[in-house]
Formats: sequence, structure tokens, C-alpha cells
Amino acid sequence: MLRYQPPDINKYQNARDIFSRTQEDGESVNLFIDKMQKSARLIVMSEHILKLAILNGLQLRLQNFVRQKEPKTLDDVISAARLAELTIPTENDIDATLHAKLDRMMQNIEDSKATTVPIPPGELPIPTRAAFGDSFFDQPNLSGERKLKQPNIIIIIIFISQLNIK
Repeated sequence: MLRYQPPDINKYQNARDIFSRTQEDGESVNLFIDKMQKSARLIVMSEHILKLAILNGLQLRLQNFVRQKEPKTLDDVISAARLAELTIPTENDIDATLHAKLDRMMQNIEDSKATTVPIPPGELPIPTRAAFGDSFFDQPNLSGERKLKQPNIIIIIIFISQLNIK
């Protein structure tokens, strides 16, 4: 039986791989965990250390989900990771959705540009000045200073509505 055990250099390499390995894009949780467990068996790693190594190697979007579940055992980590993989959309799905929404928004902007009609300069309403009182200034106050009158908001609203009508 001693003859079939891997040399120490292979154990060192497997240990290094376990702690540095991360889940690849497109790699399933099951495949990632199977590879990690195989390497852990070769170096006789404890379940607790393997649990931490697997959690560290999962994709970030899955790690957050698994950590929220507060797994106590390796089986808890595996179950939570599998559940996360099924319920959390991949970044490619999110990117495709965002691109589709952005494309629709850009198309709406282009459509709205095509439907606006420029108003010829001769058709614009000519603004008229409304005056309330004898001058643009109030009567002098006791200190001799003059104050500007506040514009009448109703006149401003009527002017703006005339611009929008045509």
C-alpha cells in the first residue's frame, strides 16, 4: 500500500492547487467541488480546511450567497453552492439583459429624434413684454434704493404654453 502513495512533491503541488484554485467561468459547481475533493483526498486534508478552500475558490457571486447561509459543514457548503448556482444568474445573462435594455433605449432615442418636427423661424410666437405699473422699478423705499419687481408667474406660464401649442 505504501507503494501507491504519491511522493511528497505531488502532495505539495496538490495542496498548492487546492488553495490557489478558483472556479473557472462556465465551470459547474459540481465539477469544481469534485476536483477539489479529489485533490484533498490525495493529501489527506481535513474536511474543515477543504470547506474553507472550496468557499474561497467559488466565484464571487456564489461565495456571497454561500456565506450568507453560514454553512457549518462541507455538505452545507456544497448544498448552498449548488443552490446559488441554480438561482443566481450568470454575469453573461446579466450583460445580455443590460445590452438589450440599452439597445431599446438607444432605439427609442433615435425614434424620438426622427419624429420631432422643427418649427420654421417665422412661426415662433413673438414674446411681448407685460408691464404692471408705471415703471420696471418699484417706488423708492425710505433708504433711496430701488427694487426690481418680481415677474408675474402667470405671464410666464402663458408664454411657455404658447411655445408648446404650435
